[in-house]
Amino acid sequence: MEAPIGNSRETETALHRGYGVRGDGIADDRAALQSAIDGSSEMLFIPEGNYKIGGTLRLPSGKWLKLHDRAVVSLADGAGTCEDVFLVANADPRGGNEAIRIEGGVWDGNNRTNKRGGESQKSKREMFSFPVCWQKTPCE
Repeated sequence: MEAPIGNSRETETALHRGYGVRGDGIADDRAALQSAIDGSSEMLFIPEGNYKIGGTLRLPSGKWLKLHDRAVVSLADGAGTCEDVFLVANADPRGGNEAIRIEGGVWDGNNRTNKRGGESQKSKREMFSFPVCWQKTPCE
């Protein structure tokens, strides 16, 4: 099933029914959202809702995530256990990706139980990770 594109009520229904995305702020929507990302063409619209994710969403090259202004994506309690957990990152962290676009929504990784590596890692608490590689060999 191709992931929905656009911002109609039909899109919302397809995203929720077709991929099992709940958007209720209770269920972990990471796997369902990742399936929708992987199954969509260039652009995926995420409707209004509260999307709790228990791990990083991975975006491949050429992907455009467009979120409703009242769509909230939050990192689940306790999900940020190490510095390698982000709300969003590129699908190929070693080789890199290109032409990724994220628009709209509220991205919330500020959860008390998400220490993301402890106090010594404060400078590494970014919620998005898109390393860039300019060479053909993988990043080191």
